[in-house]
Amino acid sequence: MITLIGLGAGDAETLSRGAERALRVASKHQEKGTGRLFLRTLMHPVVTTLVEWGLTFESFDALYDASPDFKSVYETIANRVIDASENLKGEQIPIALAVPGHPLFAEDSVRQILQLAKSRGVKTQIVSSGSFVESVMTAVGASLGEGCDVRDALALTL
Repeated sequence: MITLIGLGAGDAETLSRGAERALRVASKHQEKGTGRLFLRTLMHPVVTTLVEWGLTFESFDALYDASPDFKSVYETIANRVIDASENLKGEQIPIALAVPGHPLFAEDSVRQILQLAKSRGVKTQIVSSGSFVESVMTAVGASLGEGCDVRDALALTL
């Protein structure tokens, strides 16, 4: 089972209770050697709190310096997460990947993991926290009902 966890858009106050619970469970599996907890990046305000809680995890930050582009980074992350979900005996073990914001919002690594997991018969679950969109809309006092257009700057063609 691969659990894809949203870290929210800011500090621990934006982390959902479900995400906190999933992070704590995944960390315990990592400590016991019966699973892994990955963070896509340590560059997120909630990481300080995860350290304060004593959680054990690994990050993929080194890939950003070692890879030629974001596409390669996210492809490598997806492959490593899927590969980690099977132990040496071929049995599935609990793996978690925590990403900034919401796992299904502008997270190419998650999209690729979901595709690979489906093709390999690996079960997945999503544990959400809010994305940055809710925080921005709140900060500017706008309603999503008034319309909102969000685009990935890396996907724009000029």
